Amino acid sequence: MPAALLPPPLESTVIGSERVITIRLAGRGAPLDLLEIEQAAVRAALNATNGQQVRAAALLGVTKRVLNYKLKEWGWRPMDTAGTSTSAT
Repeated sequence: MPAALLPPPLESTVIGSERVITIRLAGRGAPLDLLEIEQAAVRAALNATNGQQVRAAALLGVTKRVLNYKLKEWGWRPMDTAGTSTSAT
């Protein structure tokens, strides 16, 4: 996609032979990676639904099973919307 067609927070650059699209949010200088974006969306959905996973999953357009998989993968407990692991390591 030509860089001129990207919305303002997106930037397109070429690194080697790969085209990289970077997302920048207002007030944040460093680009976000896909994991950070995904975690922010999950955190926002859980906060918006007061931790109700079925409703949060519906907001995200995924099943509760997918949401639970992500929470487990990241080491988040169901009500841990701060994005930090509270499980014992």
